[in-house]
Amino acid sequence: GLFADVNVPPLAEADIAALRTASGLDWSAIDPSIFGTLFERGLDPAKRAQLGAHYTDPATIARLVEPVVTRPLLAEWAVAREGVAAALAKSKKHGDKAWQQAQAGFVGFLERLKHYRVLDPACGSGHFLLSAARRLADEVALHRAAAEREGGAPTPADYRHALRDVVSRCIYGVDKNPMAIQLAKTALWLEAYSPDRPLSFVDHHLRVGD
Repeated sequence: GLFADVNVPPLAEADIAALRTASGLDWSAIDPSIFGTLFERGLDPAKRAQLGAHYTDPATIARLVEPVVTRPLLAEWAVAREGVAAALAKSKKHGDKAWQQAQAGFVGFLERLKHYRVLDPACGSGHFLLSAARRLADEVALHRAAAEREGGAPTPADYRHALRDVVSRCIYGVDKNPMAIQLAKTALWLEAYSPDRPLSFVDHHLRVGD
């Protein structure tokens, strides 16, 4: 819906030249979390405090993601890993029953990651959700690589694949401000975008509401 209504402004020759210059630049290093700043600056300054709409810096977000998302998942993995290790200790050869039990435990935790849910009930431009998606994708990529390639480290392609899975399955948000939801959708779309996959890969679980 971001471009559902396209109102084209009149463009002078200098405007077109500026757009051509901008389109030739490398924008890949721009962090999608910049939308938080755009959102805050677009609000009436007198209402920012009333709405509680302030950009939250990455360090503060990290302090939230670690105890809320990362630590509980790593605690779950510690328990699952004990079962995997115990099964592997009983395994005599690759593919035997004990090995299959270990693999099942490993794949089971990967499925747990893919069905994890993160909900921000006042998500604003989605900075917390973006950070949570990145952290979950780290774990999904790591465990998927290990499951598919024994002892293998995740590749950049593994991470992109994981990020798309996480954004499409695990990330939920609500906000009363329609502009905030559009920015959050765009930020998540940009973060998980890959030129080798269709653009409409995800129906974001982000909704306008109270």
